Amino acid sequence: MDGHRIERGKQVTYAEKAIQYAWSMKANWAILTNFKKFRLYYTLVKRPVEGLVIQEISFEEYVSRFDDLWLVSKESVVTGAIESYRKKATRNPVDEEFLKDLLESRYLLLNNIRKNNPSLTTDDFNEGTQRILDRMIFIRSCEDRNIIPAEMLWKPGWQPPKGG
Repeated sequence: MDGHRIERGKQVTYAEKAIQYAWSMKANWAILTNFKKFRLYYTLVKRPVEGLVIQEISFEEYVSRFDDLWLVSKESVVTGAIESYRKKATRNPVDEEFLKDLLESRYLLLNNIRKNNPSLTTDDFNEGTQRILDRMIFIRSCEDRNIIPAEMLWKPGWQPPKGG
């Protein structure tokens, strides 16, 4: 549970991955477990240490710490009892972050296209920018679904496998 993996050239811990995945699915909570140990994280934080709600429960403690485990029961979630453990949010919901990134990317792309292609019309600037963004979103969506490798956008010169 304390391990990591390399993703897009960066080291990502299992806790970071669990939080990122839950956050992208609009879930406020992430459970990280290998069934020998159990941790609960709040996902609207930037770093796992900020969102750690249940430090760690080992399988030997499951009975003695049953009240802590009950925190993730259906009843606890439905009644809102789990919400009393909510941490101070240090990042916005995924929809807001996506929109912010999209608008910022659009602005940067538009300015770059305008700077490097001064003869284009405003409609051409807008259409070119939108087409690039649409394609980038499509590629990232394919990466998320493992249709294409995750290196597609960040690795220069990536080529699809031959004969596939």
